[in-house]
Amino acid sequence: MIDNEFLKAAKAFNRIMNVVEDLNILAISDDKESFSTHDGDFKPQNISDLVKECEYQMSLFYESGHTLNDMKEYDNKEWHRRVNMLKRFINKYKK
Repeated sequence: MIDNEFLKAAKAFNRIMNVVEDLNILAISDDKESFSTHDGDFKPQNISDLVKECEYQMSLFYESGHTLNDMKEYDNKEWHRRVNMLKRFINKYKK
């Protein structure tokens, strides 16, 4: 059984990743017993794993030459919105 706090964080994580990268990474079963990932390399076991992935995604926004960093030049408002979504998640769930 997936713990409720992880389930809540996973749903928030999915909403953010959907905006940030157009991804729906975690698929949670209807009975909330398990989840699967659409990325075989990402297998979160706890909220800390979700936070680490958000931190990684956020680093891409600051990586010179990355398309997420380039967004700052042509759509600064959207760039800040996405970065702030990641920051809020990290601040809320990082322990």
